[in-house]
Amino acid sequence: MRIVFSKLVGNTSNFPLQYRFFHVIALIGFFMSFSASIINYLLDLGIFTVIIPFVCGIISIYLYYLSMYKKKYTLSVYLALIMLTFIFFPTMWLINGGSFGSIPYYLIVYSAFIAVLLKGFKRVLAIILFLGTIMALFIFEYKFPWFVHGYDSILSRYLDVFFGFIIAVIFNAVTMAAVINGYNMEHERVILYLSEVEKQRKEIEQKNYLLEKNNEELKEAKQKTEQLNLKLREISVIDSLTGTYNRRYLLKCLNSLRKTAEKYGQTFSVILLDIDHFKAINDTFGHVAGDKVLKKVCRTIKNNIRETDIFGRLGGEEFMVILPETHKEQAFVVAERIRQDISNITWAGQDMKITVSGGVYQYNNEKLIELLKKVDNFLYQAKNSGRNRIESDIS
Repeated sequence: MRIVFSKLVGNTSNFPLQYRFFHVIALIGFFMSFSASIINYLLDLGIFTVIIPFVCGIISIYLYYLSMYKKKYTLSVYLALIMLTFIFFPTMWLINGGSFGSIPYYLIVYSAFIAVLLKGFKRVLAIILFLGTIMALFIFEYKFPWFVHGYDSILSRYLDVFFGFIIAVIFNAVTMAAVINGYNMEHERVILYLSEVEKQRKEIEQKNYLLEKNNEELKEAKQKTEQLNLKLREISVIDSLTGTYNRRYLLKCLNSLRKTAEKYGQTFSVILLDIDHFKAINDTFGHVAGDKVLKKVCRTIKNNIRETDIFGRLGGEEFMVILPETHKEQAFVVAERIRQDISNITWAGQDMKITVSGGVYQYNNEKLIELLKKVDNFLYQAKNSGRNRIESDIS
């Protein structure tokens, strides 16, 4: 039944609610007109009371077709209202008993039609015109009662009024039912739409939550990766025991500084230090004590150099200090101060004296391997000269 009704008045996807109401009203108007025509014929109320409703029924079908299939809703509504307000009802009033006949019942149904089909100012205007027409009919009937065609008998009047009342009640109920059903259908659509919107909103919120969670996880993973890379970088350039730069990083810095100095005519100096008799320290006091010696020697060296200087462990007990923009005389002073401070270190609980030997050399446009060889030669010269001393080519 619902499918048939939907086909007759139009489905919700193609026709707005107000359009579908008009289709219902047009169909009701068709049945009302034909039923009135038949009743008037059976009551023998005159040929005009039969023809006029019949013609109105034909017009109702045409207006239904015009709106339903030609999609000319507004034109159909205006034609229907003009025809009913100014032609059909005034004519039927005059030829079918006036205020004593069945037409007043149809007028009540028609007022509901106006309320449903129009809105806003147009609705108010249509009702005012309709009320004006009714008022004019009452006045005209009061002033010129002989122009209103009456009934041939009381029985005809009662039967016409009775059937008019029944038809008005039925079609008024049908109209209101159509309105309520249409409203309920729209309400169901709205609820379904809101349900879908809410469902989509929750899905979007869930996706946003997952995206935020993924972003947080990615951010956390990125931070961990950066930390890991930093740690790997530290591992790749830092000596694990002393916490100073390792051989690989020292040679990289030395080569980079050599290229810069060569390009811009700058200079730098290198200090090479080696702990004297370190193997004997390990053999006598153990490797734990040897590690402590390495760490304390590193701290002493750090305390005697600038922040711009580069210091690290070449390997074993050998250390290097790179002093940018420093001449050999200045570097020699630094190396000698380091040597003295290390020799003055006291070792609580252990009877040992730690000294270092060192070599100082100023860069003189050599290649890296030649530079290392020359500063290493000064270190060996200090070792061979009795240790605990610094050697250089200072004249």
